[in-house]
Amino acid sequence: MGQRYKVEVSLFGGLEIRVDGQVVSGPLVRAKKLRTVAEYLYINRGRAVPYDELASALWPEDDSANPRGALKTALHRLRRALVQGGAPEGLEFFTGGQGECRWNPLLRSESDADKFAVACRQSEDARLLRSEQLDWLRRAVGLYTGRFCADAPDAAWLSPLQAQVHAAFVSVLERLCALLGEDGARAEAVEVCRRALEADAEDIALNRCYLLALSAAGQEDAARAHYEKLTDRYYSKLGVQPPDELLVLYRELGGQSAQQVSDVRSVCEKLAEPQPPEGAFVCEYEVFKDLYRREARNLARYGGQVSLALITLTDQHQGIPERALIGRTMEQVLAVIRRTVRRGDVVARYGPTQFVLLLPTVDQDTGEQVLGRIRDNFRRAHPHGGMQLVYQLHAVQPAVGEPAKP
Repeated sequence: MGQRYKVEVSLFGGLEIRVDGQVVSGPLVRAKKLRTVAEYLYINRGRAVPYDELASALWPEDDSANPRGALKTALHRLRRALVQGGAPEGLEFFTGGQGECRWNPLLRSESDADKFAVACRQSEDARLLRSEQLDWLRRAVGLYTGRFCADAPDAAWLSPLQAQVHAAFVSVLERLCALLGEDGARAEAVEVCRRALEADAEDIALNRCYLLALSAAGQEDAARAHYEKLTDRYYSKLGVQPPDELLVLYRELGGQSAQQVSDVRSVCEKLAEPQPPEGAFVCEYEVFKDLYRREARNLARYGGQVSLALITLTDQHQGIPERALIGRTMEQVLAVIRRTVRRGDVVARYGPTQFVLLLPTVDQDTGEQVLGRIRDNFRRAHPHGGMQLVYQLHAVQPAVGEPAKP
């Protein structure tokens, strides 16, 4: 009976099963175990799966005294759920017996992951014309609408396959962008990467592709805005430091679309801030490191004093504030710092609850006064927030290798 129906399985972004175009997996949306059983059997559809293997892979921490019985019950519930979703009563998705079960080999079934694998292989055929290669790459990228089996993110049996599929997707995306760039179709490359990010907005490799595509298209402002939005998400929403790979990418963006210029005035125009904001110079931490090292070199050559401050947002007990409050409050802390210090001072986000502040020509006593004003200004601006600023101050040391000038 299975040959009468066309069964389509979507695995990218999460499981969806369709019979002759009709979605029948609706009842599985809130049934994680049942979804995972269906995914495991489909992914291993080329063989019969022993009950013990299936139970061990899907429920490794389940100490049930009768795992086979639990699995048989799950299979029965899965069949009933698909029928409730609209599948024909007599359509057998799974077959089993003698301690084994499998995806019904008589079904005419295909998945988006199957089509993706075919498109990836075809795109590597050296005999293809360039236009044909582009078509296969576009097809592969278009099929990836979300992480492979995204509704089973913690499954140990699935992790290697998810990594393999994701690496294949990044590869075809990079190849497609490279060919589009060679053809001058940079706007299409940007759009392709933007759609890829809709499938997995926080993936570093996909964000890298998007940022490089924007920069190659001459959209430096858009690239910088996206980078800042992404790093802010890590700090404010996820409460962690952005990955080193993302921080290093910030350096690369500056040189992606550099072109020759005719004279030094053109360079000055490109470097100048169009409307310099009031207060301290705010930058990313990667830029801050370069400015810090420059000050250390200047100290070694010319002498003087420079101070470095670490400013930390805490709760009233000097513990970590609630994550939900960190994002907006850190924006307020930055506003206080900017309007309290000089325009020549430099500030950068150092962690989810910390800023680093570089104070050129400032000694320890003066630095303490500056930081005290920042703390007091924040306290006055937010008297009832239940949070406070604590700080540490340290003198920047001259760069090693060159003695300080007397």
